[in-house]
Amino acid sequence: MKELMFAAASYPLQRRARAKQTKYQFLLMHPSGSQLKIISDWVTHDELHPVIAKVFPWEETGAAYDQLKAGHVRGKLIVQVQK
Repeated sequence: MKELMFAAASYPLQRRARAKQTKYQFLLMHPSGSQLKIISDWVTHDELHPVIAKVFPWEETGAAYDQLKAGHVRGKLIVQVQK
């Protein structure tokens, strides 16, 4: 039932993806090494293009959290642990 609900909800996105000759897949994440491997493979093979809004140095973690909490962030905020 859950899969049917997600398929129905994502239909407009799938239609747009087909129009742009690309693929859309909804992925429910669980703490899983196998799912992380799938995502890693997609990035490695240039099949997944994450949108990165901003990269913060570790010392600015608080600022990153404040920006995330405020909302309106399009993409992912990255906190860089090491250079």
